[in-house]
Amino acid sequence: MNRQLKRLFTILAVMLILAGCANEQKQALSGQMKQQIALLPQDAGIYAYINVKRLHNASFSHIFIDSARKQIMNNPEFLELVEQTGLDPEKDIREVYFALKPGSSKEKPLGLIVAGGDFEPQKITDFLKKKDKHKKILTENYKEKTLYYIKENAPGFCFIDAHTVVAGNLDQVKRWIDRQEAGGSVAANKDLLSQVQKMKYGNGLWLNVIPAAWQEMLKTKDLKKFNGLKKLRGIRISMDITDQVMLSANGGFVKEEDAQLFSDAFKGLIAAGKLSVSDEREIVDILNKVDVKTTGNEISIDFKMSGKEVRKLLEKKKKLRRKMMPV
Repeated sequence: MNRQLKRLFTILAVMLILAGCANEQKQALSGQMKQQIALLPQDAGIYAYINVKRLHNASFSHIFIDSARKQIMNNPEFLELVEQTGLDPEKDIREVYFALKPGSSKEKPLGLIVAGGDFEPQKITDFLKKKDKHKKILTENYKEKTLYYIKENAPGFCFIDAHTVVAGNLDQVKRWIDRQEAGGSVAANKDLLSQVQKMKYGNGLWLNVIPAAWQEMLKTKDLKKFNGLKKLRGIRISMDITDQVMLSANGGFVKEEDAQLFSDAFKGLIAAGKLSVSDEREIVDILNKVDVKTTGNEISIDFKMSGKEVRKLLEKKKKLRRKMMPV
């Protein structure tokens, strides 16, 4: 039972931190987002997106942002970067795209991050060069762009212009530049675009997982515990934050019976959670809002919470942790 309650608490924590809210209709994707999706690698196994500006403008985003800000501002090196370059991540970064390409059973995954916003590349690179007293930062010119990295085969970054910075495995960064130079046809990554268009909250935050892409890596000793992913065809999660929070998640299973088993198990976790906090009526009401549906081999989970309910959960998080994860 303890293990089930721990899992439920983890699920609720993820919902709290990442979930979003809007109306029930799917949000239309902008032309700019479609273009950015086209520039992402087609062979990645995980894709994600965060609309930083949208989430930052949410009526109660400060609940989450204040904690992160305190941690960042306690870093003297980061503070120096802010002072010297005028960089303000909260205001200057508008959105972030992420792609993770699986390696083989003997290779590490390759990541790519694309951040959009308003930057001053010259100030930032001058600052890094000034701090690089031991000349460890290397540069490489690629198609009239400058790539910065520490050593061969290590991650690096490149300012494409004053509004875009691409970071990650150097080969992945170069391939992104290649796709941009080629015009990045929207049809280039139509499978990912199709998945994102199915999401309810594509303009807030989303995650798309392709289990089939990870089959080779799942054979490794470290990842064998995730073998259950082989039963899945795909995972889509989308979220948005305004004056409420909402999560919409969809999972496609290879077999209908696996979808039903997952649905039963998830409902069991919710029931166990309600039982453990039965004297907290407000928390039980929140758990009652988790809607789980199964249609064939597809399962959907929808969840919404008001800002007031978010605050209530945060106020009682220590008490809830003791109840749901007793020592």
